[in-house]
Amino acid sequence: MVLQFHGWLYSFTSKPAGHYKRGENEVTETRPDGTESIRFKPVKAADTPQAMTELFKGFDRAWNEEQYHRLTLLAAWVFDFLMIHPFQDGNGRMSRLSTSLLLYHAGYEVGRYVSWEKVINDSRQGYYEALARSTIGWHEGTHDLNPWLEYFFGVLIVSYRDFEARLETVATKGSKAEAVRNFVRTNISDTFSISDIRNVVPNVSDIYIGQILRQLRDDDVIALQGIGQGARWRRLRADF
Repeated sequence: MVLQFHGWLYSFTSKPAGHYKRGENEVTETRPDGTESIRFKPVKAADTPQAMTELFKGFDRAWNEEQYHRLTLLAAWVFDFLMIHPFQDGNGRMSRLSTSLLLYHAGYEVGRYVSWEKVINDSRQGYYEALARSTIGWHEGTHDLNPWLEYFFGVLIVSYRDFEARLETVATKGSKAEAVRNFVRTNISDTFSISDIRNVVPNVSDIYIGQILRQLRDDDVIALQGIGQGARWRRLRADF
């Protein structure tokens, strides 16, 4: 799955995609003045396939045994993924994509409504500091994962607080029609379904939601994509 996702990510570029790195790479940090420094030397290219296999097997085993909280497990998986740095390019993007998928499997769907990736981008200094503190001794298996866990959980907490604030805004602002319109206007994704609105705007029927969406369609605010249960709406503009 990881290899497939990476292949899709770079399918329209000339960059190598869909396979593990075939040359050595380094984890660098860009300073505020634009210069770069080497922060970490990942697993060698020749050892990467075996390291990833061990990571997958260990994660699956721990996930099924349920000895540790799944949020802790997926945070540890993402950290080890970043330390292995399995691809020549796109490791950061792949780590965030994999995090979203693992969060969904663990029952944490905040990423559907707010951009937790933006939270990371807005706190990149803390991101790099947490990685740096937890990186020491990783190759020897003596590293301290706690700095990374504190940062990772902090990102989720901020994301859920943002989500809660959005819910309060939708729930308290005006009529049911305005609540639906506000969802369309502020939803983090440009595409959504009626069920997405129903989850955020309670006590509003699908029939009523459909009426509001058709009005917005007639005003060229949104457009329908697909038919039947797989149909989704796309926001064309938010200035309404």
